Amino acid sequence: MGNKFCPNLYVFGEFIKNQNTSVIELKKIRGRDNKLDLFLQEQEKNILCRRHELHTLLSVEHQRLVKYPLLLEQILKYTKADDIKEFVSVAVALQKTKRILKKINEMMAMDQNKNVLYDIQNSLDTSGLDKQGCVEKSSYDDCKNLYLPGIVT
Repeated sequence: MGNKFCPNLYVFGEFIKNQNTSVIELKKIRGRDNKLDLFLQEQEKNILCRRHELHTLLSVEHQRLVKYPLLLEQILKYTKADDIKEFVSVAVALQKTKRILKKINEMMAMDQNKNVLYDIQNSLDTSGLDKQGCVEKSSYDDCKNLYLPGIVT
């Protein structure tokens, strides 16, 4: 079970990591583009979307991922100890899932901190230095290692 279950979870890492940024960008784009906003509103009314807004659908994968360790704990609880191979497989899947979830949460926190740092960097008044040619605007990628892990305030 563990060998088949866990490799697929890594795929969600990048998607989930960028989730907050995606939701923010979606709101900005919808605010600027009335045509797109109307189209998305119509789609959100669709029964296939269960009448959820698009930004709530983006968070579904992370919500599911958080539930996998709980599910595996319950499966492990009811797995017969005499079936050692299956018991070990479920236990390994549980540990891998917890590790993957921890890594994804760390990636999300780092991405959120990068976005805050990027916003701070873009809000700095460098007009005096710009006139003298002293300031070179750094890109998003340039600032990725300029902070310590934790909440940026």
